Amino acid sequence: SGVQTFLDFCDDDVPYEIVHEATGQRMLCLPYCLETNDFSLVLTQNHDPRQYAQALGDHVRQLAAEPGEKVVCLGMHTFVAGTPARVLALFKAFTNLKNCDG
Repeated sequence: SGVQTFLDFCDDDVPYEIVHEATGQRMLCLPYCLETNDFSLVLTQNHDPRQYAQALGDHVRQLAAEPGEKVVCLGMHTFVAGTPARVLALFKAFTNLKNCDG
């Protein structure tokens, strides 16, 4: 498709382009948030399923309340966030987020 992206930038909530000075080639940089990554919250900070789901919901609601467009990156791995107890809490949180303005 001709679109070049880099998906692991941890420095912003807004996508942006970088331009190679010599060639003028552009690359779209998409954010990857470590604050919503299941490794960070569950394995490092020991969040239980409800705390994990609450943290993700709070993150999304805060970004939705801020002006301008944002990208929400929720880094989830099936062997961490995909366990039955966490899936139940995530399902409830995502169901509530459907009604979130923004």
